[in-house]
Amino acid sequence: DAPAGDPGLAYMKKHEGTGRGTFGRFEGEGQLLESFPSEISIRLVQDGDAHRFVQTNVYAKPDGTEERIESSGEIREGRAWFSSPRMDGWTMQVAADPTGRMGVLWMASKDGALQMHEVISLSEDGSRRYRVAQYLRDGRLWRRTLIEEALAAPGRAPAEPTAAP
Repeated sequence: DAPAGDPGLAYMKKHEGTGRGTFGRFEGEGQLLESFPSEISIRLVQDGDAHRFVQTNVYAKPDGTEERIESSGEIREGRAWFSSPRMDGWTMQVAADPTGRMGVLWMASKDGALQMHEVISLSEDGSRRYRVAQYLRDGRLWRRTLIEEALAAPGRAPAEPTAAP
């Protein structure tokens, strides 16, 4: 359970709401594979004494299809722990960052073959989120993703999405 003073809860409150922007996926050597619009929604839910969150990722793929990924988790011990059908992981604020705007995320595929490491940066006013993810397959760099999002608090529309990378 995450007490009200849990740093994981304070961190997740900074990300609650909807972010619209773009995902740019690059092969390990740096060539752009694809770029597409995205919408990430995070809702915080109190369940008795526990603090939980629900995240919905919607991607408008270049081939015209839409991909939707639902995940949820629990906020405890300074982290937000999550699970989706494909991946498990956690995210947390970097305690040594004096601005309080930097986070990290780690996740691994259910079969353990793929790991993802991500650095998350918020703009000073909290209206933008910038993320850089590196994917390792069997311990070797496989792919990178750059994500830029305009954020809005719950119940408000975000600013205009950022341009594609």
